[in-house]
Amino acid sequence: MPASKEFKTVYAVSIAFQLGFLIAAVMIGFIFFGIIADHYFGTSPLFLIVGCIVGFVATLFAQSRLKQSPFVFPVPKEHLLSWIIMRRFILSFQRGAFAYTRHAGR
Repeated sequence: MPASKEFKTVYAVSIAFQLGFLIAAVMIGFIFFGIIADHYFGTSPLFLIVGCIVGFVATLFAQSRLKQSPFVFPVPKEHLLSWIIMRRFILSFQRGAFAYTRHAGR
Protein backbone atom coordinates (compact mmCIF):
# COMPACT_ATOMS: atom_id res chain seq x y z
CA MET A 1 0.00 0.00 0.00
CA PRO A 2 1.50 3.40 -0.93
CA ALA A 3 2.41 5.65 1.96
CA SER A 4 -0.06 8.39 1.04
CA LYS A 5 -2.96 5.93 0.73
CA GLU A 6 -2.00 4.28 4.03
CA PHE A 7 -1.82 7.68 5.69
CA LYS A 8 -5.26 8.63 4.38
CA THR A 9 -6.73 5.37 5.70
CA VAL A 10 -5.16 5.74 9.13
CA TYR A 11 -6.11 9.41 9.26
CA ALA A 12 -9.73 8.63 8.40
CA VAL A 13 -9.93 5.90 11.05
CA SER A 14 -8.38 8.20 13.65
CA ILE A 15 -10.92 10.93 12.83
CA ALA A 16 -13.73 8.38 13.19
CA PHE A 17 -12.48 7.28 16.61
CA GLN A 18 -12.04 10.90 17.70
CA LEU A 19 -15.57 11.70 16.63
CA GLY A 20 -17.00 8.70 18.49
CA PHE A 21 -15.08 9.54 21.64
CA LEU A 22 -16.07 13.19 21.33
CA ILE A 23 -19.76 12.39 21.07
CA ALA A 24 -19.66 9.96 23.98
CA ALA A 25 -17.58 12.15 26.29
CA VAL A 26 -19.52 15.35 25.71
CA MET A 27 -22.96 13.75 26.00
CA ILE A 28 -22.07 11.69 29.07
CA GLY A 29 -20.52 14.75 30.71
CA PHE A 30 -23.52 17.01 30.19
CA ILE A 31 -26.00 14.29 31.15
CA PHE A 32 -24.00 13.54 34.31
CA PHE A 33 -23.92 17.20 35.34
CA GLY A 34 -27.64 17.47 34.53
CA ILE A 35 -28.40 14.59 36.89
CA ILE A 36 -26.22 16.12 39.62
CA ALA A 37 -27.92 19.53 39.19
CA ASP A 38 -31.37 17.89 39.32
CA HIS A 39 -30.44 16.10 42.53
CA TYR A 40 -29.02 19.28 44.08
CA PHE A 41 -31.88 21.62 43.12
CA GLY A 42 -34.68 19.05 43.39
CA THR A 43 -35.93 19.54 39.83
CA SER A 44 -36.30 16.03 38.51
CA PRO A 45 -35.96 16.00 34.73
CA LEU A 46 -35.27 19.70 34.04
CA PHE A 47 -31.47 19.83 34.09
CA LEU A 48 -31.22 16.36 32.58
CA ILE A 49 -33.13 17.59 29.54
CA VAL A 50 -31.09 20.81 29.46
CA GLY A 51 -27.90 18.73 29.70
CA CYS A 52 -29.00 16.55 26.78
CA ILE A 53 -29.79 19.58 24.62
CA VAL A 54 -26.58 21.43 25.51
CA GLY A 55 -24.56 18.24 24.98
CA PHE A 56 -26.12 17.73 21.56
CA VAL A 57 -25.39 21.33 20.52
CA ALA A 58 -21.82 21.12 21.87
CA THR A 59 -21.29 17.87 19.97
CA LEU A 60 -22.50 19.46 16.73
CA PHE A 61 -20.18 22.42 17.28
CA ALA A 62 -17.19 20.20 18.04
CA GLN A 63 -17.99 17.99 15.05
CA SER A 64 -18.01 21.01 12.74
CA ARG A 65 -14.63 22.08 14.15
CA LEU A 66 -13.27 18.58 13.57
CA LYS A 67 -14.49 18.61 9.95
CA GLN A 68 -12.77 21.93 9.34
CA SER A 69 -9.38 20.63 10.44
CA PRO A 70 -7.14 20.50 7.38
CA PHE A 71 -5.81 17.28 5.89
CA VAL A 72 -2.09 17.87 6.22
CA PHE A 73 1.04 15.83 6.59
CA PRO A 74 2.74 15.70 9.02
CA VAL A 75 -0.14 15.05 11.35
CA PRO A 76 -1.29 18.02 13.46
CA LYS A 77 -0.41 17.74 17.14
CA GLU A 78 -4.03 17.30 18.24
CA HIS A 79 -4.38 14.21 15.99
CA LEU A 80 -0.93 12.70 16.59
CA LEU A 81 -1.74 10.28 19.41
CA SER A 82 -4.81 8.82 17.73
CA TRP A 83 -2.89 8.58 14.43
CA ILE A 84 -0.09 6.60 16.09
CA ILE A 85 -2.53 4.25 17.85
CA MET A 86 -4.56 3.61 14.69
CA ARG A 87 -1.41 3.07 12.60
CA ARG A 88 -0.13 0.44 15.02
CA PHE A 89 -3.56 -1.18 15.19
CA ILE A 90 -3.90 -1.44 11.40
CA LEU A 91 -0.31 -2.61 10.95
CA SER A 92 -0.82 -5.36 13.52
CA PHE A 93 -3.68 -6.73 11.42
CA GLN A 94 -1.68 -6.42 8.21
CA ARG A 95 1.20 -8.36 9.74
CA GLY A 96 -1.08 -11.06 11.08
CA ALA A 97 -0.42 -10.42 14.75
CA PHE A 98 -3.97 -11.43 15.65
CA ALA A 99 -4.14 -14.39 13.30
CA TYR A 100 -4.52 -17.90 14.67
CA THR A 101 -1.33 -19.86 14.13
CA ARG A 102 -0.39 -23.38 15.14
CA HIS A 103 2.86 -23.95 16.91
CA ALA A 104 5.27 -26.37 15.30
CA GLY A 105 5.68 -29.64 17.14
CA ARG A 106 2.20 -29.81 18.67
